Amino acid sequence: MLEAAPRIEALAVELAASLHVPEKKFGDAIHLAFAVHYEMAYLLTWNCAHLANASVLRALADLCRERSLWLPIVCTPEEMTQPDEEA
Repeated sequence: MLEAAPRIEALAVELAASLHVPEKKFGDAIHLAFAVHYEMAYLLTWNCAHLANASVLRALADLCRERSLWLPIVCTPEEMTQPDEEA
């Protein structure tokens, strides 16, 4: 279990605003804020509406770069379990 650090809720508010996460889906922003705060390598989610989609990931990468925040790899469990392709 990860501890709910005080900074996480403020970070979630910032992420929700920047990524246009609807208020009723604020839990998605909390989920992402934990991954950013604790510098998790991956954030697995089935949420392709607010987290695992190209336009959101681009905005997230821009925000993290601008604010010097950790950027986890956000993907679906399906993407995570696909074998690496040999070149």
